[in-house]
This record gives sequence, C-alpha cells and structure tokens, in this order.
Amino acid sequence: MRRNLARRGPRPRRPEALTGNEPNHAGEPFVNPVDALGRRSEGEAVISIRPLTLADGDELLAIDHFAFVADPDEVPAEQSLEGLDMDRTFGAEHDDRPGELAGIYTSFDLRMRVPGSDADDGARLVPMNGLTAVGVHPDMRRRGVLRAMIRHHLEQARDRGDVIAGLHASEPVIYGRFGYSVASHDVHYSLGSGTKLPASEPITALADRTDVRTLLDLDDDTIARRLHELDLVSPALGTVVVPEAVVRRRLRDNPTSRVGKEPRRALIATREGRDVGVAVFRREVTWDDGNADGHVNVTYLTAVDEGALLALGRRLVEMDLMSRVDLGQRGLDDPLLNWAGSVRTRTVRVADALWLRPVEVSGMLTARGYATPLDLTLEVRDDTCDWNSGTWRLVVDETGEAECVRSDADADIRLDVDVIGELFLGLRGARALASLGRITERTPGSVAALNSAFATGIQPIGGTGF
Repeated sequence: MRRNLARRGPRPRRPEALTGNEPNHAGEPFVNPVDALGRRSEGEAVISIRPLTLADGDELLAIDHFAFVADPDEVPAEQSLEGLDMDRTFGAEHDDRPGELAGIYTSFDLRMRVPGSDADDGARLVPMNGLTAVGVHPDMRRRGVLRAMIRHHLEQARDRGDVIAGLHASEPVIYGRFGYSVASHDVHYSLGSGTKLPASEPITALADRTDVRTLLDLDDDTIARRLHELDLVSPALGTVVVPEAVVRRRLRDNPTSRVGKEPRRALIATREGRDVGVAVFRREVTWDDGNADGHVNVTYLTAVDEGALLALGRRLVEMDLMSRVDLGQRGLDDPLLNWAGSVRTRTVRVADALWLRPVEVSGMLTARGYATPLDLTLEVRDDTCDWNSGTWRLVVDETGEAECVRSDADADIRLDVDVIGELFLGLRGARALASLGRITERTPGSVAALNSAFATGIQPIGGTGF
C-alpha cells in the first residue's frame, strides 16, 4: 500500500467457515486451499493468518518500515500504531519462518461518496472496507503470502457484511491480479501566486459571505473532530472519509519528522457559525539574495459547496512570500482548476488514486445510484472471490435505484470483476472499456445502455489516502 503506518480489523473468521478447493473458471482447483485450522497451503508451504495485538507491534512495524522504506525513528512507535483497529489487523506466518511474521495487513471502516439516485441530490455516502499497510517480509516474497492475505481480507470483509473493498496501490501491477481496478485519479496541479479565480456571480457571492481564518496549531482533538465532520458532509464524488482516530493521528506534530519545516497549518472556512471547508497545508521557502521563493503544499482540501472552495482558494493564492500553491488529491473537474483557466496553462499530473473491487457484486452494484433506467444481465468472472462469479441481472428503476440478483438468463454483457471497480465512480465509461476489450457485448445496444446508466457527468476526486 502507498502509505506506511509511520505516516499514516474484521475479527478472525471461524476456521469452520473458511472454504477452499473451489473450482475456478478453467475447472482447476483454487491454489489457496484452507485446512480445518484455517491454514492456507501454497504448494508445499502452509500459510497461517492470525489476528495481531499490540504485543506484536515491534515486529509489525519492522515489516512495515522495510516495505515502505521508512525511517523507524521518524515517528514514535506508539503514534505509528495509533488509530489502528487491532480487530482488523492480521499477520501471516509461513512454515519456512515458524513463529515469525511473514506478512502484515490492516484495514479501516471507511465511508465513500458515490453517485446517488434522484433522492440523493447527486451523491450518497456508503461504507467501504479500506485495505492498507500490506507488507511482506523481504525473505518471504513470491511465496504466496500476499495472495493468502488478500483472500483472507476479502473473506473477512464478506463476513462483516461489507460489499465494497478499496485501497491505494503502492505498485499498480500488483492489485489488478486480485480484481481491483482504478476508480479515481489523483490530479496534482499548481496555481501561481495571485491567480485570479473568476467564478460565477452566485458562487462569488457565497464566497464573499464565507469567513476564512488561519489555524496555527492542528494538534488537537477538537480540530480532528471538525475535519472529520466536514468530510462526512463533503459532496465531492470520490471523497473518502477515514475514522476520526486516523484524522487525529495525522494531525499530531512530530518535530523529528519535520526537521527544518513548519508544522501543518490550516485555513478553516465558516459561514453563519458553521464549518464549511478546510485546507491543511505546509509552506516551504528558499531565499536567494534576500528574495523569497516559497510554495504552499496543500495536503488536504474539502468544502461543502463551491462558495467555500472559492473562499479557501482565494486565501491560498494570496499568502506572503509564496510563489505557487501545489494541490493534490483533486480531480480533472475540480472547480479551482477550471476557474484558474485553461488546463494548458497549468502543470497537471495525473496518477491513480482509489482502487475498488466488489466484495459482493450484488451489494456493490446496488450501493450507488444510476443516471438512467437499465435491465441487463452481466456475466462476471472473479478468480479471487468465486462467490461473485456467475450471471447477475441488474435492474435500475426510473428513480435511479437498483436491484441485482442471480440470473439463469443468457448474459447481455461479459466482463471480469475488476471492470466493476473502474465503472463504479464514473471514471471511465462502458464504451471506453469495451473498446479496450474489457467488456464483451453479447446483446447489441447493451454497452450503450450500461454506459448511460453509469454516467455521472463529473470526474471523481482523488480523495484522501489511508
């Protein structure tokens, strides 16, 4: 995963509930069978996955620090472990390394802003199981440890009743093998000092009624709560809401990890006594013959409406000694980017952000709303979670609400499970995926219908990492 514990579970599944030796689509046995004690065999090796406790903290952090090339002294161990849900934190043991951890992972109970139906005013907030801090001991690579942990995680998520799993990938070649696909892009761009942001008159009027003040000290429980509550009401498609404990951990000030840098600061926007937006940032400045050349690195930005976003943007581009503002975790339809003028006049970088996959196909497809009515049968292939494989009938009514059930009918469309993750937030349409050969149309017109139903009209933002 992209972030290690120093910068940033379901309970153990009952052994008798674990399944193994499932047939895959080629009719071959699943390569990760489970015995009566919940141990998975990979060839001749046996991999056991067990819940971790704080007593395993040193070994857990050792693997995490190595996996993400982190300085173990940068953040105190107790803070690195802060915010973890130990009920959702697991370790893998390999019989070539008895009594020692071969791998680790944890997850968070998250919320995500997804497309809504007519009743949702554009978007709705739904649960998501966020996988993170996945690490394998360097001596245990390519021994099936990662595959065993991913399968275990998805089984645990299913037991908890989760229907959507998400992650941020440290390497893009890894997680596509397990049915994950890029659902949003992380758009980075810069605004020069004094950039004009000519929004429409109603948005400008709303910004003029918004008060923006500076917070110099963010290491506070109350600030963490305010930021968490803002995320819960942010309307931006693709917003990821992390637990308040994780927000609190991120706001802790560690002088040893910011040598030569200022603490994090924030601009908080309020209107009529209510928080309506926040920008968390850190400034850096260099001096050349007495001339300052600084930049503002915005690490977190959210607003409940475009007026609050404009008010924050105005203040960010007006800071003394700064020549530019760097923003990330945004989207190509970000109003700030578009108010600033042509994309050609900006340095815009696009990377993958959130990766999604269904834990349960039916639950994920009914979690969001749709733009048009639909009645299609989808043949889904899922080599990691066999319970998702098969044919599903997806029916969307006039209001945009969906039902999805098993079907014996001939499929209108065939696709691998990872395609659902890429369609889900509207990042890419069904037509584009069909042109790449990732969707096979069996009934003429079905791809066009799918494309219209999944359309959102706006690109998702990158959203905060976890």
